[in-house]
Amino acid sequence: MTASVFISYKTGDELSRTARNLVNELRHRKFDVWFDEQSMEGGSSRGWNEQIYEGIARSDVLIVLLAKETIKSKWVRREVDVAKGAQAEILPILIKPDLDADKILKEFDIAYAQYVPYLESKEAEIEAIVKNIERLAEETRSKRREWFEEFNKGKSKPIFKHGLDSKEKVRSFKLHEHWGGCKIHLATGDVTNMHGIDVLINPENSYMQMARVFDTGSVSSKVRVRGSRVTGAGHLKEDTVQQELYEQITKNSDEYGIPIAPGYVVPTTAGHSRSFLCNRMDFRYVFHVVTVTVHLGAKQQNLISIQNEHIDVAVERVCDMIVRTNEQQGVIAPPNTQTYEQQVAAQGDYEPIRSVIFPMFATGRGGRETEINEIASELINSVIRQLRDYSTHEAFTLTDIYLCAYSQNDRDIIEAAMDELLVKD
Repeated sequence: MTASVFISYKTGDELSRTARNLVNELRHRKFDVWFDEQSMEGGSSRGWNEQIYEGIARSDVLIVLLAKETIKSKWVRREVDVAKGAQAEILPILIKPDLDADKILKEFDIAYAQYVPYLESKEAEIEAIVKNIERLAEETRSKRREWFEEFNKGKSKPIFKHGLDSKEKVRSFKLHEHWGGCKIHLATGDVTNMHGIDVLINPENSYMQMARVFDTGSVSSKVRVRGSRVTGAGHLKEDTVQQELYEQITKNSDEYGIPIAPGYVVPTTAGHSRSFLCNRMDFRYVFHVVTVTVHLGAKQQNLISIQNEHIDVAVERVCDMIVRTNEQQGVIAPPNTQTYEQQVAAQGDYEPIRSVIFPMFATGRGGRETEINEIASELINSVIRQLRDYSTHEAFTLTDIYLCAYSQNDRDIIEAAMDELLVKD
């Protein structure tokens, strides 16, 4: 079977010439190649995004051409995410010498992928690329066959827990009036479906690479999609929250060195002004908290969920970020960005942060699911400790904290911990 290939690259005169040369070599060897200059349908009723997504979904291998310009390409980043969701293997090809290819692979969260050179268009380089395409194409087909077989037999197991209906205030508890009189509420369901809360806490990894848009069971993926600008036809047009995260990391490198330590926080807005989170749910900010530390190895990634001592760090950093945001009257973006200019212009209309919602940390896939009782107790105790410490700070203005239980099992455990540690309102 002829392998199908999708070419992903940063457009530019020299890079486009290299891409065309590689496309010709691969087509000469009878590969089915999707290449934007030749495969896009002019005048088609299908949009640019749709044609690209369909092209990747039909391909066995996504080839990423690595040059120094590649790391700046939002399109390449998006195409890599689509390939992961479509279970297509990825083949990085180095087209520029003296390049830190590992840095680019880590940036795109494909450090596991082995790159091959295409520097001089020599026959040996072409043959190495061909062998890798054939090998990876078979791996893609094998993964897809296995998935479809399991699906058709009805043997696919549910990956995600069944969620409860979304409610902001199932039960409410009060804290000592000397601690600011803040109330703690038990919420249930999808944390992104809550209405009228200022800050949404997003559990994130230490590289601040949000979950793929296809991983719809994770909070990170939902925040990413629901904070984006979406066309009327439902296509993602601006990956707003991830772009703001990327700006924070790259333009505030002195403050946010990668990887970021467990419990630390990077703030963004809740996305595009017309997004679901901002326009429908009235969220204002997303505080991205490191709850998973990624250790990149030669062959695999080791994921370590947040430990108890860092849960207290996380709550403290969230409180500190609330104070900083209030003191800066909502200016959280790095200088010399469009978002920064917009926030400076809106300072006169700024309203202090009054509410924040936490999902349960470390209870997703690969997390500390069996320890949710311990996690819930630690999170509640951390909230109590930090409210006590921050209650006298003039810029600390919280009046409502929401702890969100996604499933019935989560609710039972969290509610029991709240009954033990808090006083019902």
